[in-house]
Amino acid sequence: MPISKSIISVAMSLALTAAMAQEPTAAQPESTDIRDRSRAAVEEFLLGNNQRYLELMQQLVADRPDFPRLYVNLAGAYVANDLPEEAVATLGQLADLGLYSAVMQSSDFAPIRDREDFRAVARRLDANLNPIGEGRIAFVLRNHTGLIESVAFHQSAGIHFFGDVHNRAVWTRSGSGQVTRFTPEDDSLPGVFGLRIDESTRTLWAAVTGRPEMIGYTDDHRNLAGIADINLSTGAVRRVLTVPIDEEDHVVGDLEVGRDGYIYATDSAAPVLWRFSEFSGEAERFVESPDFASLQGIVLMPDNRTLVVSDYVNGLLAIDLRSRSLGSLAPPYSESLVGIDSLSLAADGSLIAVQNGTRPLRVLRIRMNSTYTTVESVTVLESAHLNMGDPSLGAVAGNEFFFVANAGWSRFEPPASAAAEPRPVAVFRTDLGAEPRRN
Repeated sequence: MPISKSIISVAMSLALTAAMAQEPTAAQPESTDIRDRSRAAVEEFLLGNNQRYLELMQQLVADRPDFPRLYVNLAGAYVANDLPEEAVATLGQLADLGLYSAVMQSSDFAPIRDREDFRAVARRLDANLNPIGEGRIAFVLRNHTGLIESVAFHQSAGIHFFGDVHNRAVWTRSGSGQVTRFTPEDDSLPGVFGLRIDESTRTLWAAVTGRPEMIGYTDDHRNLAGIADINLSTGAVRRVLTVPIDEEDHVVGDLEVGRDGYIYATDSAAPVLWRFSEFSGEAERFVESPDFASLQGIVLMPDNRTLVVSDYVNGLLAIDLRSRSLGSLAPPYSESLVGIDSLSLAADGSLIAVQNGTRPLRVLRIRMNSTYTTVESVTVLESAHLNMGDPSLGAVAGNEFFFVANAGWSRFEPPASAAAEPRPVAVFRTDLGAEPRRN
């Protein structure tokens, strides 16, 4: 996962869990406000004001019933106030989300560990770690040293492209399985994140950012972020369009090609959605909002005027290209859309999302209404597979979805001595026409 996600996860863990830290976490739509409220709640807990802590956690869950970590904190608050039935019921709501927490191992639930109703809800949570879907490996990039963050598929040529943050490159895999470096072996690119193919201009667009995980990183690469225009036929880097260097951190991690001569790109470090002119190369702060905590995936819907973006801590947001207005897309009851890294558009108009900020890690199909203002249903297509340790960005190819199953970000965390060791990188394939099954 991009480093900005790790930063947010750590910050939110400190704010929300105090002595109860377990899984990666996320924030609320009003991200600054909700983090302040979470810190205030934890402070009450640390001061021994258990009743006040409970009241604040109840309100937080009421405001964001899709936020998994809050249920664990609220259940802990119930235990601290000697309300075991309410604690068990709250953990049952977390189980209903299809997610997991290691409550049996948490000292916060020691006072109720021997209750049969608690053990029953713990078993329900454990069951959410059972795999869903086929978990089918399409192919493996063998002996690879890179940090493979993304995949794109060139339908007419039958070629897969892969964005490599560490090696500052794009790779291709032919239909026969041959893997080749596509972009030049020079310093023309920083780390390569999301990819999009534009057949009309014979362009492979890449989201690029200078990161410490890449080869040859220096302080000069800090906040070097933007998009690269790559010749789809030759791999030549025509130009790299960058956002202005300012006092903010910037991580441009994904992008979408508009139908209006613009490329739209998400910034997971600064609260801004960028718009690049395909003709002038100018970068514009298209939409800024304090509600942006960490923008990730981005998709242009079939109406050609609605962008749907995933915020790693706030779920899905819709942006109207004409008015630049911003709307929240709340999930249905008992569903969670936090921690979504990747968004792709399926042929039937549904969204295919890689959710790597929850436990278990999942691939979802998200169906919206005809005006893209409401999420109508969420279906888990893949979940909890052994080889799906760090899924990242994916791409739709016909009636199939390909995604990188283990990008390898953890290999580049200090100490990163194993970073350059060759390893296999699995790419999964999900049949979008099949009903998922629980294994």
